[in-house]
Amino acid sequence: MRPGVVWFGEDLPRVARFRAEHAAENADLCLVVGTSGLVYPAAALPGLARDHGARVVVVNPQPSALDQTADVVLPAAAGACLPLLWPQSGSEAEPD
Repeated sequence: MRPGVVWFGEDLPRVARFRAEHAAENADLCLVVGTSGLVYPAAALPGLARDHGARVVVVNPQPSALDQTADVVLPAAAGACLPLLWPQSGSEAEPD
């Protein structure tokens, strides 16, 4: 059974690429997590989002090719950073 991933050197399926580009063009925020930013066409999506007015946030422990596109770069591992951005994700919010 083949996993639902695109391997290095493969192109995105046409419908998936169209949907990703459409989402990038209509996003308010593009959150880029854990990538070198070197594999295209996916690496073009944050720039496309930014060109259409979205803010771009990169979360990656190492510098990436997308850092220059980002409005904010969070130099941290996703597992450490994302729970701090959304501390109540995956659970019900407790009343104040």
